[in-house]
Amino acid sequence: MEKHPEFADTTDVFLQLGPNDASNVKLADYIANLTNMAKQALAYNPNIRVYVALMAPPVRCGYAWGTRNFSDVEGMKSTFYAYVKAILDDEVLPTICHIVPLYLNLDCTYDFPMTMVPRSARNPEMMRVCNDNVHPSKYGFYKFADVFYNAVVAESCDNKVK
Repeated sequence: MEKHPEFADTTDVFLQLGPNDASNVKLADYIANLTNMAKQALAYNPNIRVYVALMAPPVRCGYAWGTRNFSDVEGMKSTFYAYVKAILDDEVLPTICHIVPLYLNLDCTYDFPMTMVPRSARNPEMMRVCNDNVHPSKYGFYKFADVFYNAVVAESCDNKVK
């Protein structure tokens, strides 16, 4: 922000790290990275409101259909829960940031990209499957935006009441 004057009037900073950001990072480093980014924004301007988005859960089936197996998806779910819990249990982040459950209104089946595939190599009947269980479709991202918007509005209203 210091290098770009167009950010001088920034009032809100949104931090969203997802499964890709957590895949090869220890849990403690993940929390440290979020905390460091939040503290940097607040050091730039202590009046900035920092929002940390909780990671969205993966869809229950299919990531790039056929390239990942059940244990991969289950592993991502375990990672998701561990990282969300770590953010909520952290002693610093909840005191300096607004924690936003970004996935609050996300449909973990229908708000993700879908594709048609044959049922099997022997059965050419087509079925609809999720082809990316980490990144929502544009409609899922619209829902993320709704949650962020509501967090900002709620914080703005809360500040006016005080």
